[in-house]
This record gives sequence, structure tokens and C-alpha cells, in this order.
Amino acid sequence: MRLALTKAARLGRGEEESGGRDRPGLAASLFESFVGGVYLDGGFQEARALVERAMARELRGLKAAPPKSGKTLLQEWVQAQHFPLPRYLVVEVRGPEHHRDFKVAVEVNGHVAEGSGASKREAEESAASALLEQLTG
Repeated sequence: MRLALTKAARLGRGEEESGGRDRPGLAASLFESFVGGVYLDGGFQEARALVERAMARELRGLKAAPPKSGKTLLQEWVQAQHFPLPRYLVVEVRGPEHHRDFKVAVEVNGHVAEGSGASKREAEESAASALLEQLTG
């Protein structure tokens, strides 16, 4: 579905003569306004359907965003609750240098959970996921 909004646009003589009809910015602004009008008139679902139809070719090439990490999800939840930021503490490091096992605790507003992993980062992720599960059930 191609809307050809720039062909229907009314432009001033100077803009027309300077090639304004071919500017990508004009097409983007017109499309944004059109979608906004559909949203105001028909609501979110209608506007979304328009965007999906009009941009189907462009949207096909997009991949879904990667899932958020446990640490990110915990931090977002904590900030939404207006709690202090999570604090991570390495509790224990075991094993030889080439095969470590880290144990990390995370604390938020008096709640604590632990996690373990082959790296500090992995252990923090595990602890964050455990605490988020504990806090949100």
C-alpha cells in the first residue's frame, strides 16, 4: 500500500520549485500527520492497522527486539516502584581460575536474593531474575 501523500500535498510555489515535494522529510511529516488523524478519529488499533498496511514491506525486514536481561527488568521495576537501585555483592568465588563459580546477592529495599554463574555478570543476572520473581510473584 503506497499512499502517495506528497502528490496530494499543497505546497507553496517556492517549496514546489525547489523540489520540496521530493524531500523525504515532507513524506515523513505527512505520514505522521495522517497516522495522527487516523488515531484521533479511529483510535490506536485503527492507526496501528494503517501503519502495518502502509509499511508492511519495511516492517517485514525487522527483527523482534532481543529480550531484556534480568538486571534490566529488575532495575526498571525498582525505578517504577520508586525504590533505591539494586545493590549487587559478590558473596563467594569458588573453583580454579579457568572454571570459576560466582555467587552474587542482590538487595532492593530490604529484599535479598542470590544467584550463581560462571561469571559475575551471569551470577548478577541470575540473582536479579530471582529477586524480581520474589518481588512480583
